[in-house]
Amino acid sequence: MPLDPTGAAGPGPRSVTGFAAHGPDGSSASRDGVLGRTPWPSPGRTVIEPRLKAGIWASAALRRAHQLGRSGMVLRRGDADAGGILVVLRERGGTMVVLSQTRTAGGESAWIRGTGAAPVDQDAVDAYVARQVARDPDLWVLEIDGPDLVPPFEALIL
Repeated sequence: MPLDPTGAAGPGPRSVTGFAAHGPDGSSASRDGVLGRTPWPSPGRTVIEPRLKAGIWASAALRRAHQLGRSGMVLRRGDADAGGILVVLRERGGTMVVLSQTRTAGGESAWIRGTGAAPVDQDAVDAYVARQVARDPDLWVLEIDGPDLVPPFEALIL
């Protein structure tokens, strides 16, 4: 039996890289060469969402805040590549909410209110941030003015 490009014996789709050929509708060739509709992702297969580097994300979030007329600053720089991010939203009255990055059960990016559903004062925010930084020294902390305590970036808040 002839070998296919991956080194396996038997008939199969031929390609230079060893991957199966794909049809114009996203279907792929099976081992017998017949094109069929293949669900993506395959059952039991996990697709990892590509992530933006933390430093680039922080810069983009602050730029978006400035575009909307909100002031914002980096309170603490973490790891530029893979640090987690906390966003402190400050209302003009002095109350605050801290958003912390998380993932949904499906693996999608989301945010939780780390300090609870109700706005808190500066002391509660400082205590929360200190606890999180003690656990994760690569953590970024951004502070953004949010007159309505809503982030200036698109966010799924759990």
